Order: sequence, then C-alpha cells, then structure tokens
Amino acid sequence: MASNDTPSGGQAPHDAASASVEILVADDQPNVSGNRSGRLPLYICLGWGVGALTTAMMANIFNLLVLRFATDYLGIAAATAGLLLAVSKLYDAVSDPVIGAVSDHWKSPRGRRRPFLLIAGFLCPLSIIALFFVPALEGQALLVYYFFALMIFSTAFGLWNVPYLAMAAEMTNDYHDRSRLVSFRVNGGALGLLLSSIGGPWLLVFLGGGRMGHQGMALTMAGLILLTSLACYFMTRDAPFTTRTKTVKLPAFHQISLVFTNGPLGLLILQKMFWYFGFAINQASLAFFIRYVAQLSDMWLGAYYMILPVGIIASQPFWLRISKVIEKKYASMIAMAIFGTLELSWLLSGPDESKILIVLRLLGLGFGAGGAILLIQSMFNDTIEYDYLRTGQRREGAFTGLFSLTEKIFSAIGVAAFGGFLGIMGYISSRGQGVVEQPDSAVSAIGIGFAVVPFCTAIASILVISMYGLSRARLKEAGGGG
Repeated sequence: MASNDTPSGGQAPHDAASASVEILVADDQPNVSGNRSGRLPLYICLGWGVGALTTAMMANIFNLLVLRFATDYLGIAAATAGLLLAVSKLYDAVSDPVIGAVSDHWKSPRGRRRPFLLIAGFLCPLSIIALFFVPALEGQALLVYYFFALMIFSTAFGLWNVPYLAMAAEMTNDYHDRSRLVSFRVNGGALGLLLSSIGGPWLLVFLGGGRMGHQGMALTMAGLILLTSLACYFMTRDAPFTTRTKTVKLPAFHQISLVFTNGPLGLLILQKMFWYFGFAINQASLAFFIRYVAQLSDMWLGAYYMILPVGIIASQPFWLRISKVIEKKYASMIAMAIFGTLELSWLLSGPDESKILIVLRLLGLGFGAGGAILLIQSMFNDTIEYDYLRTGQRREGAFTGLFSLTEKIFSAIGVAAFGGFLGIMGYISSRGQGVVEQPDSAVSAIGIGFAVVPFCTAIASILVISMYGLSRARLKEAGGGG
C-alpha cells in the first residue's frame, strides 16, 4: 500500500516482468454527482433503506425455508441438500467480486451501481419462484434442477446485493453520517424480516403447508421483492455517486496487496468469517429448532422474525448515540456480547418454556444484532474511504465484492457443516409426511447449531474487533471528512 495518506492520481510504477491488470484510479478530486459532504437528504436515505427489504426478504426466505423444503418436501437427504446449498454459495462467493469489479468500471449517467439494481429487481423474484415451483422429478433429475435453481438465485442475489451495498460508500464521506445512512439499511432489513416472516411461515400455515403452500408463499414474496427493488431504484435517482476516470497498469500481485494490506479491512473480513459461519448455522437450524426442540408450530417460526425486527429497529437510536460517545468498535463489541450471550441462553429453552420469556429473549437478540449490523457495516464503509485516501483508488464495488465473498464462503461452509452434522447425528428426512420423530442425537445437534455455535463465533468476533484501529481521529488525519 502507498506510504502516503493522500490520494494520488499519478502513474503507478509498472514492472514489465510482472503479470498486470488494468484498473481505474481516481483523480486528485474524483468526479462526483451530488454532494457527498454533510448530511444526506432524508428521501435519499429512505430510498436506499428500502433496498434492504429486498436483500432481507431474499436472504431470509432462502436461509429459513430452502433447506427444510429440500429435505422435508422434496425428499433430498440432509447432507446432499446442505452440499447443494453450499456449492451455490461458493459460486456466489466467486461471482460477487466479479460483479463488484464490473460495477466499479461501469459507466452510466445514473451511476455505476443503479443499472444493476434495475436488472436484479426483475431477476430476483423469478429466482424465488424457481426454488419452490419444482417439477415432479426424481433422483438425479431433481438434483440437477434444484442445483440450477440455486445457481439462478445466487446470481440474482449477487447482482442486487453487491452494487446495492457499494452505493453507501459513494453517497457520503461524513464519518457519522455513514452510520446514519446504514441505520436506514438496518431498519429496512428489519422490516424485510417482518414481511418475509409473515409472507413466509405464516402463509405456509394459512395455505395448508406442503408444496402448494410453499408455492403460494413464493408468489407472494416475489411480488413484494419486485416492488421494493423498483422502489429503491427510483427513489435513489438523486443519490450522490463517484466516477473513475483514469486507467493505469498495476502488477496483479501489487493490486492484491493493496487490498489485503488495508489492516482495518482485513480485521473486518476476519470478523465476518466468524460471524457468518455462526449466523448461517443458526439460521439453517432455526426451522428445525422450532419444530423439534421447542415443539412449536410454524406460526412461531413467523413470530420469531416478527419480534426480532422490533428489537433491531428500536435499538438504532441507542447505537447511533453510543457510537458518538465511544468508538464504533467498542460499541460493536458490546452489541455482539449481548447477542452471543442471549443465543447461548436458548440451551435453556424447551417445550415448557414461558412464551413471555421467548419474546423477551427475541427482543434482546434484536437489540444486540441491530448494533452489530449497524456498526460493522459503518466501519466497513470507513475502511473504503480510508483506502481511497491512501491509494487514490475508488474500489467500492471490489471491496464490497470481497466482503460479500467472505460472507458467502463462510455461510456455505456453515450450511454444509450443519447439513452434514445433522446427517451424522441421525436426522431422518421425509417427503412431507408430517413431523418425523427424530432421535435424541439429532435433536441435540439442532440445539448445538442454534445456540452454542453462534455464541462461540460471537466471542471470536469480539476478539478480532478488539484489534481494529481505524478511529475517527485516524481517519481525519488521513484527510477524511466528518
């Protein structure tokens, strides 16, 4: 990484003996559409926040229902289903950096990112329909169909999520307004959880369950996803964005080192590895936990995602205020500690647990998760600004793709690990013949995945973030705003 802390638009040295790639770098003063300084208008923040509903609904339906649908209604073995989901996420991990880099290079009067939102806004709902409208296939033919449906979903989700997240780093250079902007995304994501919990598990109950119930749910969710994605596209038409105007040649190894020698970014990526490994296992095990451990109906599966967002939304003013009193990293560590401790407490849960206690635990989990999501994303945007100040390069899409790659890889590992763990521990798959009595070993595996693993990964995340050193003062010394 360059040793100076100011942007440089000059030609980088080129080693003719090294493999090189063409990249874009910014001028000393990058081209900007709109005002990145100061406080963003409310309508732009709202418009960008609406896009989080699309992300949350896509991710929640996938994480919550796809694995159980594949095992309990399509009859795919748990280990095989977990492997299929893992492979699709690994593909997603590879494609996300490519999407990010392409969006970095994209030229459009509407900005580099928004054209991708328009395309993905139509592709995302179609991919949801493909996952649940499965033809009457058997054996290898079923596996091939479902694999391609998962790949379509992964492509659509990446085309939406990577450019969408990259927009945040372009829209403002103010340290605290970055947190304010991200809070709209957190609130939008929480509302997306609410919509998908009602449009998902509750619709399954109202429509009688089974494959027909899943198809009715998929159509409803696809319509909501189309509406929210198009709303985000049109409401962000005046959002500030940056452009990249100069090309130079850099050795490939040097470009890679510029990314990975950004110390604060490296720590956030490491934290994300732990966090999403635990999160993926927690989400994959939720539907199983509700059915086989808590022994509740799918109505409570919906209630889980109705109550949790209330805690997330209610927490945002607190975490925004506390992050102005103490550094973001310390606030995020407090939030992750709350979340991890309450996850572990699920070990005490069972069929006879008070419903009031379940509700209180969910509110607390939302409170902790809201702070962790808000502050880690805000810190990530800080690292992107820091990278520009040190290198002169505008690489929001590439960095977001890298961040997303980490999420997808470790989510894939988590899903595959949980599916394999269930298989090893004797979980019995079915083809929709009702609730199958599971052996004690399988029930124990579900409890470990839902409670113990997220606690351990939260502790690991706290240890990693304790080493993060990009404070507001350090960013201002490098020439950053805010």
